[in-house]
Amino acid sequence: MEFDKSYGNVPKKFRDWILGLFIVFTVFLMFRVAIVNGDSMNPTLENKNLLIVDKMLYKFSKQPIKRGDILILKANIHGKNKVLVKRVIGLPNDKIEIKSNRLYINNKYIQENYIDSTDYRDVKETIVSQKSYFVLGDNRANSLDSRHNKLGCISEKNIVGKVKYSIGLKSFSNNIKELDLDGK
Repeated sequence: MEFDKSYGNVPKKFRDWILGLFIVFTVFLMFRVAIVNGDSMNPTLENKNLLIVDKMLYKFSKQPIKRGDILILKANIHGKNKVLVKRVIGLPNDKIEIKSNRLYINNKYIQENYIDSTDYRDVKETIVSQKSYFVLGDNRANSLDSRHNKLGCISEKNIVGKVKYSIGLKSFSNNIKELDLDGK
């Protein structure tokens, strides 16, 4: 039996198994796999896309949630626990308004290049509360999101993680951009 001197009398084969299990356990804790169920994020994400979700990004890092991030979140709708995928539009203290098929954040019109349709439902001025986020599906005509009383703004504690990768018919890596509030 071969021994590794840096680990005392621990056999190399046993050490390799422990290291392998540690890596698998760490990846399992840090990431989640999800499957898109529905069309609310078309055209960015399609039904049945496989998603790799980073569960630790916001919990243990100082990286803030940004506009444009695509999140997996938990919601209780009509007494049923649901897992949803949505795009962050409004941050805490933002003023969100949708009128005449146009999105305004803090009184600035926002051009959204990642959606196919401008079929919005008007939303009266909404101030996003602390530790909450205003989220929308990219398929605005077919999305249960913060525009609806059933869901409203999403509490930080209901965020599962950030979508990092999509595996499916369409890659969305080129479509994820922070919303441009400066018009650049």
